[in-house]
Amino acid sequence: MSRSLVPGLILALLVGGGLGAQATILVPQHHPDPASALAAASDGDLILVAPGVYPGGLDFLGKAVELRSLLGPSVTVIDGAGLPAAVRIDSSETVGAILDGFSIVNAVDTVGDSTTGGSGLVCAGSPRIRNCRFTGCRGSGHGGAVVIRPTPSGQHASPRFEDCCFLSNSVASDGTFIVGGAVGVFCDSIFGGVHVTFVRCDFTLNSCEDSNGGSSRGGAVGATTSGALVEIAFEDCLFVANHASDESPDATPVQLAFPGRGGAIGWSSTDPSPTRCASGVVVSCRTAPVTASIATAAAAARSR
Repeated sequence: MSRSLVPGLILALLVGGGLGAQATILVPQHHPDPASALAAASDGDLILVAPGVYPGGLDFLGKAVELRSLLGPSVTVIDGAGLPAAVRIDSSETVGAILDGFSIVNAVDTVGDSTTGGSGLVCAGSPRIRNCRFTGCRGSGHGGAVVIRPTPSGQHASPRFEDCCFLSNSVASDGTFIVGGAVGVFCDSIFGGVHVTFVRCDFTLNSCEDSNGGSSRGGAVGATTSGALVEIAFEDCLFVANHASDESPDATPVQLAFPGRGGAIGWSSTDPSPTRCASGVVVSCRTAPVTASIATAAAAARSR
């Protein structure tokens, strides 16, 4: 069978099967890009995206929609093109909002505003993020690639990331407080809260760097809260050569501990109550030696 026929055959099989979706929307057959498909979709719809490079500016708009690539993140890319918020799932979306099988690259947030930061993904809800790669995204506040916060109405948010890769993302500043080279969790009130789960995710060569005496915490993942409960759970995750300028690279599992600044994971809280400060559960996480070459680390991350 000709390889050029494979995507079309997959489309035919999926559309024919229906997969229980209210409607199946095809990109680029029905809409030219994922952003316009999301704008047209309704709750319960399935959007299937053919291989290609597509512009950022995607917004789930509070809808319970599944956005899925046909052939995975190696050939299906959302290019931030130097702009912030390549994907927004920040309107109190539920578990019915699913992002599956994309590479999100080259998104940049220069504002440093934790309410809009997270150059690749802004999340304020409970979506499911599966089989996605966040690469080369840069921020200047909370989260180089992803920022997570409570819902707009102050309700608890519970996003879940499965089989995702965070490679060479960064957050940088020149004297302000920053957290999370790849992922930053931010709660600035006593309302709501965040419980985020990472399962089989890789964090490689991410960095949180301050060049002028500010505080930087969590080379890979960082959290800060001024009152709301923040919980972060990791299961079978891999950390390789992440770095925060306040700490050394994540060479040992000790630096995965909460609380602390951490080359891999760090958090901070202004709330003195131990029952409401950020907390974390680390389950079967692994770190690779800091001596591992960049090429080896990058290859390992991409192979997941």
